[in-house]
This record gives sequence, C-alpha cells and structure tokens, in this order.
Amino acid sequence: MIEKNSLYFENDDKHNFEKKIVSIDHNQESKRLDLVLSSLYPDISRSRIQNWIVVGAATLDGMPSKSSTHVKFGQKLEINPPIITQNSEWVPEPIDLNIVYEDDSILVLNKQSGLVVHPGAGNPSGTLLNGLIQYCPSLIKIPRAGLVHRLDKDTTGLLVVAKTLESHTSLVNQLLERQVSRVYIAVSWGRLKTKMEINKSLARDKYNRKKFSVSDSSFAKKSQTDIKPISYGKIESYPVSVIECKLKTGRTHQIRVHLECINFPIVGDKTYKKGSPSVTELKIQRQALHAKFLSFTHPLTNKKIEFSVIVPDDISNLLFIAGIK
Repeated sequence: MIEKNSLYFENDDKHNFEKKIVSIDHNQESKRLDLVLSSLYPDISRSRIQNWIVVGAATLDGMPSKSSTHVKFGQKLEINPPIITQNSEWVPEPIDLNIVYEDDSILVLNKQSGLVVHPGAGNPSGTLLNGLIQYCPSLIKIPRAGLVHRLDKDTTGLLVVAKTLESHTSLVNQLLERQVSRVYIAVSWGRLKTKMEINKSLARDKYNRKKFSVSDSSFAKKSQTDIKPISYGKIESYPVSVIECKLKTGRTHQIRVHLECINFPIVGDKTYKKGSPSVTELKIQRQALHAKFLSFTHPLTNKKIEFSVIVPDDISNLLFIAGIK
C-alpha cells in the first residue's frame, strides 16, 4: 500500500488550492467521484483530478475512494490538494542511469548500489531523483519526479518511473491494487527448506527510529512477503540460501525485516543482522538483495510488460564464493 504522505504533487503557480469540504447534494448524487471533482475544479485536468483521488487527497466520509465510485447524497467529500515546494529545491545533477527501457510514458531503470532514490534528511542531493530531472527535465512537473516506488540505498535492481501525470496515476493505482509484480533475489544466512508466506506487520522500531521491526501495535502496517528457496551454498562453512522474495505489500525495509524475523538475515546487511554469523572476510559491502523482476500494465498501451535483470557483480561474486552456480 502506498501512503498518502509519501507522494507529492507538482507545484502550481496558477491555482491557490485550499482544503474544501463539500456535502454531496441531489444534483451530484450517483455521479462518479472524478466527475464531481471535475465539476468543482473545471479548469483542472481530469488526469490530475484522478491523481488526487489515487493518492488520497480526495476522500468520501474520511475514506479513500476510487475515481469510479458513485457518490451518495449527504456524503462528506473532503478535498485537500497538497502543494509541495520541494520541487523548487530539487537540483538537476549528472547521475549515471542504467536505463533498461524508455518510451514517452515510462522509464525503467536498473538502480546501482549506493544510490539513494529520493532527497531527504542526510541526503539533500546526489540522489536518483536529481539524476532523473537532469536526464529528463519535464519530470520536475510530475509527483516525486515520477518515482512511484523505491529501493533502499544499497539494494540494486528494477524501478519504474512515470514520465507523465497519466502514467503516474495509472502506476500508483496498480500498486495500490497490488497489480504490480516485484520479485527480488536475496542471499541469506541459513538453509531455507521450503517456501513460505510471511505475514508480519511492521512499524518503526521504538529504540532505533531508523529501523523497522515486526510489531502488533496499532501503528503497525500489514506486510506480506512470499519466499521460496532457489539454491544453497556455504560461506566459511556457514550455510546460505538464495531466496526468491515476492512482495505483496511494499513497506520500507520489508524484505530485510521479514527475513531477519524468521532467522534468515540477508548476507551483508549491517542493520538487520540478528543471527548473522561472524565471518573473517565477507566479499560484499552491502545487503545481498536485488530487485530482479518487474511486471505491470503499460499505462498507455494497456498491455502487460515484464522486465528482468541479472544480479550485479558483487552478488555474482558472493554466489561464486558460496559455490552456487
């Protein structure tokens, strides 16, 4: 699930949006939500209206809804289109981009290790976003420069970027509806014997706010990862497993926390390392986690498309050391 607060809207110099609460009247009753909003904001494009709905900026009786939802008499429609100033602070920077696929609607990247996806505390520049707006300046007009999902700094692999507002709306919708397939490869300590479904809610760790942990608190978010063993090896006599991980939800650090909580921490993970053995010399300087497969419906053609990339050299070398072909 994508959180409303994790998404951004483009700056708007022509409109001064303010929070609005509307009670659905008889003239609006039974109409689609997007059409009601279009009547309230006649000079705003339908694609932008739909984007508001997708990211939860327009709600019915306090609940997120779909564009196709038919409103009912007396419902409270709350519209709170956020205006974000971050865009003016985003600085284009030359960043190496490994582009797997590109057309007028989308961009698919194979992200390298060590690259932060989005500017934030401690990383104001030098991020993938900075590189994207250098490569494609029009992305500065798209929420979060078209980034609809992210990878951790030291996780490699596939990311899709929306180049238009219509594509952004479509891709975010697909993520919300769990229609995007994201498959990762992890090299973990231990010997995983069978496939399993990990259903463990996650929340920020109460002792270390930079970490996440399994939690049953009211703030915890439901999280699911499906895993299965692919192959086995050993590093300095310690067993390791190559594990295929399929995301059902997309929480921060989800795979890393889930694998640690079942006692299969990812090799090289410096944060989620409970249960990791002490080895004299580990031939990888990050968590051995790679987003190898990505599939979704193309926003323009409406056809299913798939992308796959091999593991990078550092993971390939780790597999060789472990005796895994």
